[in-house]
Amino acid sequence: MRNRFLLFTLCFIVYYLLLHIAFGFPVLVREGLTLSIFKNIGFSDLVFSFLTAAVPYMVLLRFYPAKKWVACITGILAGVSLVFVMRYGITEVLVPRGEHTVLRNRVRLRTFFNQYVLYMIVYSVYGIGFYFIRYAYFQELQQKELELQSRQSELSFLRSQINPHFLFNTLNNIYSLVYLQSPKALETITGFSDIMRYMLYDSTKDVALAMEVTYIEKYIGLQQLKNAEPPTVVLTKKGDMEHTYLPPLLLIPFVENAFKHGELSGPGDKLELAVTNGDKQTIFYCHNKIANNKKDATGGIGLKNVQRRLELLFPGKHVLEIMNGPVYFTVKLKLLHD
Repeated sequence: MRNRFLLFTLCFIVYYLLLHIAFGFPVLVREGLTLSIFKNIGFSDLVFSFLTAAVPYMVLLRFYPAKKWVACITGILAGVSLVFVMRYGITEVLVPRGEHTVLRNRVRLRTFFNQYVLYMIVYSVYGIGFYFIRYAYFQELQQKELELQSRQSELSFLRSQINPHFLFNTLNNIYSLVYLQSPKALETITGFSDIMRYMLYDSTKDVALAMEVTYIEKYIGLQQLKNAEPPTVVLTKKGDMEHTYLPPLLLIPFVENAFKHGELSGPGDKLELAVTNGDKQTIFYCHNKIANNKKDATGGIGLKNVQRRLELLFPGKHVLEIMNGPVYFTVKLKLLHD
């Protein structure tokens, strides 16, 4: 509040001086920029002019947010009128002369009003205008804050969808290994524990690209433990990945989708992954053969999820190409750096 009123005061002083320059324009043209255009400026004039502007501002500050129109209009008219009466009483009835305050012949109220009505209007307009400019600015900031909160809430919701989606799939795999008394069960549980630690504790903020790639590698290792013949996965990494940061769990839905819907069991079948990082962009590539017999009635969350997250996190700064052909499924994601 203090900073707000200080800004109002400083802007008013500038406005007050510019207004006197404008009213003294004929003198300015005739004599040039001299101190004579400020001869009518006095302390009392500055104070009462400031009060004339401050009253509408304070009234609107108090009543306008609640849309109390009657209180706004009544308060402004009453306040400005009171300032005018005070000004008339002090400057025209009681005026300082020498060391004492004495009475003098006063100017008629109507004459005084005619002299100052224009200034009253101009300064009142300043107070009203300043308030609405600040109010519009405040509303814009509030709207941006609401949009940011909504965006953060939606991102939190999208991330919350990732964890259960992956969790249920992996638990099903572990259950199968334990049921079959596979020696890989313990190794699978250990790998699953490492991944869950990353999802719960290490992914609360942006992470280094290297950490995200490590998570993908652990996920691949977990998937390869499921079968007697591990699927062939080729992961290519290029560029410095320690100093580039991105939101966590952004790339894994593409890999998970490839394992879930891809054909990786036959000879020659393989999953190709590539992460290439440069100064201006990061490129992720995923290519796999489509398995027609793998259908998930409850699926579809992963890719839709990541598409929405990209729209929120990288508006205008990403290119996502998804090529769903009759044989192969290919994803190419390009993230542009600032």
